[in-house]
Amino acid sequence: MGGPVLAAVPDEPGRADQRAGLSSLLLAATRDTVRDLNQRARHERLESTGQAPGREVSLAEGTRASAGDTVITRRNDRTLRTGDGSWVKNGDRWHLLTVHQDGAMTVERHHDGRGRKPAQVTLPAEHVQLG
Repeated sequence: MGGPVLAAVPDEPGRADQRAGLSSLLLAATRDTVRDLNQRARHERLESTGQAPGREVSLAEGTRASAGDTVITRRNDRTLRTGDGSWVKNGDRWHLLTVHQDGAMTVERHHDGRGRKPAQVTLPAEHVQLG
């Protein structure tokens, strides 16, 4: 799977953010590079836990995801509503909680810093990519 994802960027800022529960933004020139970086980050996350990923789901861009991964929605869908009434938007970041037998995923919106309670929704796999 190659070297550590964050070897491609300054090492400590990204990892320090992650340990603090924050997010880091990686920019890349192509979608293929983004996909590869996200796969490497997932691989590192799984390696660091020492546990099997559990039930996985295949995503549209050819990657796989399981509970614990970060995913990003790639569609606006006003029919998909979270418990707080908000709808699913392109670019929303989610923490994957559960992969269901049918491939659907229960996800929780990443903390947005506005003090709102994280909202949950169940999404089809074709709506998301690793993030």
